[in-house]
Amino acid sequence: MLVVKLLLWPKGDESRARQLGEVRIINDATGDETHGNYRVELLHAGKFWGKPGNWKSGRVLGWMRELSPYHLLLAALEATIGRALDGRPAEPVTTTRPVSSSGMSICKGPHGCGATIEWVTTSRGRKMPVDVEPINVVLDPGGPLKVVIQDGNGIARVSGAILVHKGEGIVARQSHFASCPNAGEFRRGR
Repeated sequence: MLVVKLLLWPKGDESRARQLGEVRIINDATGDETHGNYRVELLHAGKFWGKPGNWKSGRVLGWMRELSPYHLLLAALEATIGRALDGRPAEPVTTTRPVSSSGMSICKGPHGCGATIEWVTTSRGRKMPVDVEPINVVLDPGGPLKVVIQDGNGIARVSGAILVHKGEGIVARQSHFASCPNAGEFRRGR
């Protein structure tokens, strides 16, 4: 479990420190060697510090363990309170639609997994969610992974691929349709 304590040092004096809040990121032991799944708890903060229970809770699923703990903290905060990029107060993201001009959002809603995703445009002009974190792959049409490669114009195409070690192959991002444990719940009837 990772615990991040928010401390206030009045006028920079550590001896007068007081705790204002706490973030708990708990590994749920359902991941594997390379990816982890986490439960996130934000305890009550500020004037509500010490109140029993959590203020907010959420999930981070499929986290690449090789990334820094600061990135995990950011994903945990996005999964619980959202992210304001335009100076407005942050609000929880309640949709899988883009929430910023960069196309970043959280896979939320009744079937969402809580992962941070980005929206890309396919060659057919459709929006498609992809995992934010890049992976190294070798393209193989029959490969088990479905990855997204963007051309110089930002147009995305999907290809089969095989995962390789960091620094090998090419860098791509996985289609979130392939990595989301709840992907089947989002599919529309055709």
